Amino acid sequence: MTAAERGRWNQSFRLSQEFDRRIAEHESRIDDIVLSMVGVLDSLDRLLADTSAADRTGPLATCTVIVHQMQAALARAGADVVGVAGDGLDLDLHTVVEVRDCPGVPADTVVEVKRHGYRRGDTVLRTADVVVAQRTEQTP
Repeated sequence: MTAAERGRWNQSFRLSQEFDRRIAEHESRIDDIVLSMVGVLDSLDRLLADTSAADRTGPLATCTVIVHQMQAALARAGADVVGVAGDGLDLDLHTVVEVRDCPGVPADTVVEVKRHGYRRGDTVLRTADVVVAQRTEQTP
């Protein structure tokens, strides 16, 4: 390899490293924005949880529309909701906040989601806070 070829190769290598660094920085910024949106969505969810669907008129109806818009924006950003009732317990995705006796439900099954989690690609941005069914002892 000549000195000129080595110089071009080194320059290409440095540019590739710089590109990779910028992509990683960009992805990190997107994750931060998604987490900020998730916090606002949590607040709106709590507000709506305190009202029945029939009572969601006027400003509360607008809040419902905003929740749907934010959920769509998160999906476009590549954020997936983690934690759905019926899921099997996965400690990489779920944080157990309560355990309940649930006859007829297999042990370690998510029975309620207290707070949704989110992931973007392979990165878990926030684990879901869940309630799981516990193993019940069989009596003879």
